[in-house]
Amino acid sequence: FIVATTLLTLNSTFYHPPSHSYVARLVRRVDRSKALGFLNAGGTFGIAVGPLSITLVIEWLGFSWRELYLFWVMPISLGFVILYFVREISREDSVSGREIEGDATTLWTRGFIVYLTSRGIRMFAMGMMSAFIAIYLTEVRGWSIGQVGIMYGASSLLGIFASPVGGEISSRFGNKKWTVISLGVGYAFLLGAFFTSGIYSFMAMYLSYRFFGILAMPAMASITAALTPPKQMGMGYALSFMPASIAGVIATPIAGYIADFYGYFPIFMISVVILYTGLAVLQIGVKIRPTG
Repeated sequence: FIVATTLLTLNSTFYHPPSHSYVARLVRRVDRSKALGFLNAGGTFGIAVGPLSITLVIEWLGFSWRELYLFWVMPISLGFVILYFVREISREDSVSGREIEGDATTLWTRGFIVYLTSRGIRMFAMGMMSAFIAIYLTEVRGWSIGQVGIMYGASSLLGIFASPVGGEISSRFGNKKWTVISLGVGYAFLLGAFFTSGIYSFMAMYLSYRFFGILAMPAMASITAALTPPKQMGMGYALSFMPASIAGVIATPIAGYIADFYGYFPIFMISVVILYTGLAVLQIGVKIRPTG
């Protein structure tokens, strides 16, 4: 089981940088956030199906975990077949690659390093929360596993609509400006969720947090592309995904220590403070050239 889940994680790690780079280089710089919004919409839909399938197939239909995993082998295999027909990108096709030569001539600029730092700070906070929020909801608030699965599935399902909308808005407002606004509002909803009393009120606040977070995803992907040279865009995306993996390894044991001595609630309060800290680093330290 450990080997299987590790291979699945590696598959996702290998796929995301080239896929984002491919889409970013195919479109004009001004349209990049829109295109990445549609790309992310497909990804969030796939993520949504997972928790929902746990609720529907396991809890309601009585299937086993092994049968659920075997079921999803078929659509994954179909995805590999479709991917075979995606043609290689050439220099002539790379519209955005010709247009953004002036954005960044080297990968390790001050702006890119600060951007990675900002992501690392925010991913650290999210790593603290993700390890314990399901436990908190079931043990402290008395939720069932099915209710937790519905919330997670619905939060990802929002991406089908929120991601393309976020791409459209960020193309008008500017990528960094929209990222700061959207994430700032989302974190406020996240904080408010832990001061609610009922299941549906918590779920509504949490889903609002996820909605605004997904709205910012295309803008953040566009920022990564703007801060990296066209020839190293794939590496830029790989490095931008790396803080989540590193921070998760460190954040989980720290959150566990807090849970052992102070309970679950302080984990989420500290995480919100860290999230806003990372957002402040992005706002103050990263400069993006306007797309107009």
